[in-house]
Amino acid sequence: MRTRFITLLSAVVLMLGILSVAQPAAAAPAQPFSVNECSPPGPVVYCYQAKGVIIFNVTPSGNATYIDNREECSQITRSGVVVQDVCNKRNYVVHARDGEEQVVHYRGVSEQTYVLSGTTYTCTGSYNAIYVSGEVRHDHYQFECNPPF
Repeated sequence: MRTRFITLLSAVVLMLGILSVAQPAAAAPAQPFSVNECSPPGPVVYCYQAKGVIIFNVTPSGNATYIDNREECSQITRSGVVVQDVCNKRNYVVHARDGEEQVVHYRGVSEQTYVLSGTTYTCTGSYNAIYVSGEVRHDHYQFECNPPF
């Protein structure tokens, strides 16, 4: 999870640096998106759905805000039987100045179902992290399954 977060954060910071030069001063409109894809039919099928909105604005003074609100779900079926079902709601906000991140806030909730060796596990999770000038100011992660793994 942290590796994916760091990779995403690096990509956003790079994007903020590149786009902060090219963006007009006016507020950009929100960019809604929707994705619904599945792997080709076979013994194992992976499906992914996501919908949300991305907002990116840069002011003439060099302040930038990137907001990504989304709901996403993935499902894995093996021989027609669902073995993994995961849904996440997340909010990701970056405030930057002159391409340098100042504040990053990443929070969300997750609902997951797994079938392992005939046992169904239902899990819930939540996370909330705040980074200021590259330092962790708040980091909370909770994940529970029933029955416990």
